[in-house]
Amino acid sequence: MSLMVHSPAQHTLTPASRLPVSPATAVGERTDWAGVASVAAGAATWGVGAGVAGFIFAISTMSAATVTFWRFLAAGIILALAYEARRVFSPERHGGEPSLLTIMHRHGFALIIIGSALAAAQSLMYASVASLGAGLGTIVPLAVSPVAMAVLSMPLLGTRLNLAGWLTMIPPLVAMACVVGLTNGATAAEVSVIGVCLAVTAAGAHALMTISSKRLSTGGTSVFGTTTLTFLIASVALAPFAAANGFLGHTDRPWAVIGCLAVLAIFASVVAYPLFFTGVKRIAPPVAAIVMLVQLIVATLMGTIVLGEPMPAAAWLALAALIAGIILHTLVARSLPLGTRRERVAMG
Repeated sequence: MSLMVHSPAQHTLTPASRLPVSPATAVGERTDWAGVASVAAGAATWGVGAGVAGFIFAISTMSAATVTFWRFLAAGIILALAYEARRVFSPERHGGEPSLLTIMHRHGFALIIIGSALAAAQSLMYASVASLGAGLGTIVPLAVSPVAMAVLSMPLLGTRLNLAGWLTMIPPLVAMACVVGLTNGATAAEVSVIGVCLAVTAAGAHALMTISSKRLSTGGTSVFGTTTLTFLIASVALAPFAAANGFLGHTDRPWAVIGCLAVLAIFASVVAYPLFFTGVKRIAPPVAAIVMLVQLIVATLMGTIVLGEPMPAAAWLALAALIAGIILHTLVARSLPLGTRRERVAMG
């Protein structure tokens, strides 16, 4: 199911016009629930991580760039040590896997794109929240992401979303807006043009990261190795911004901050991203973007159950509608190969 051609001297992405149609884009393919579950599990851990990150910001002066830098650097180091250790201590099973340096040599260009896009998506997402407020700052990137993935999938993957997939994007996005609006007062936030631009750019960066990682992983490359390098590259990209804001910041509870950073690095990064990247291999990126709304569900439930934040009955109904919308989209959405206009009408 190779979508890319790699060699030590070739680091560019294969044009979509030359990509073969893979089983993941076959017409009428049934929903791959294993892939959906993997993406949903990754998104759920991000929902938990959002609460942990908010706690760090509440008890310290660390900036979003600084927190994200330490998160990805620690996660990258942990994965790098684990990856190389299993090659050394379990050569009969993993000795034939390429080293991280070899993977970087073969796929360096694509990995730089993915790592930089990851760093941009995380930083711009936090910046949009700071500009728009928690409500709109959450709604706009999550709402734009499925559309951005569907649009970018056409030139980068050579696929398109079927009509049912486009139509069933609407219910979960509307339900998401209702959940955020009812629980966080999103409609009362002051709309900032700059904030909206930041949010849209964050969604575009996340879409680029997702689609590029799908193409790279379907080329037979280890998700373990590429995720490790993605974290390290993202941390390098964030280092100047973290340095500008201070690498350590100030807090009266340093051990609490260290513990929270460890949770973000291990649970919300080492665990979450491999689950996400593995799931994206098996489902279409636009479908993955809708399934990612599980992150909002978990974050909302954490705020209500763990932190005791009030949630009106209408918000619970909206949350149920969001879950139903995600399931509906997952059932009917299909990623179809691009073809002639007549073929597209026949497949739509």
